Amino acid sequence: MLSHGFLFAVIHLSAYVRCNVRVEQQPAAAHQTIGENTTMFCKICADGGENISWCDIEWYRRSEDSWPEVKQLSQFKGRFHEFMNRSRWSGSLSLTTLELNDTGKYYCNYICRIDGRMSQHNGCGTNLSVHEEATVTTATVITTNTGHTDAFTEKTTDDVLYTFLLFLPLLLKLLMKVGYTAVSGHMTEGGVKFTSVNFLGQSARRARDLAGVTDALRLRLNANPAGQDFIHRAAHAGSVTAV
Repeated sequence: MLSHGFLFAVIHLSAYVRCNVRVEQQPAAAHQTIGENTTMFCKICADGGENISWCDIEWYRRSEDSWPEVKQLSQFKGRFHEFMNRSRWSGSLSLTTLELNDTGKYYCNYICRIDGRMSQHNGCGTNLSVHEEATVTTATVITTNTGHTDAFTEKTTDDVLYTFLLFLPLLLKLLMKVGYTAVSGHMTEGGVKFTSVNFLGQSARRARDLAGVTDALRLRLNANPAGQDFIHRAAHAGSVTAV
């Protein structure tokens, strides 16, 4: 009995006997990941009007020193399927759940009766490459906590407001002291007395305006628990009178 290697060598050479008969094999190359499936296709064509009355198709895998038939290889047991359409003389080979050692070159071989004579023709082969699944690198996205930033800004604003209110009474006292000092230094003649009294009136009005601002600020602080705590602490220190 002849070996598969010898038979395929004869088949390969017989492809040149009939120039008008050719085999189309697709795809020329296939790149798959472990666990995926792949399918190869073959079709025989007679361009010179030859009569193809019968055909059978076989699939081989080329190795270093032999041409074993796919269905004879134990590694493909339960993982391959051969199909042939006898009305069009086309066929396919499907390999499922691919493994790394499935990498190789696969050929289809036709055994046909053409114009009453038996002949054999093979395709140009499909290079199958099976590789491991690529590792996907994920990027860490850093987001800004805007809620924390807004809370920090609001707290900073309140701190500035509390500090202003703390020093406002001291400012009022300073203005009043400066006003009275200026008046006592110029009360020598009647005309100057009029000017001094006028100056005192303006200072009193400004003091009342500032006092009004202070009252408004106190009302705003009283509406906030943190502001109420600040007013009571300031009042205890003798700087602001609590409402």
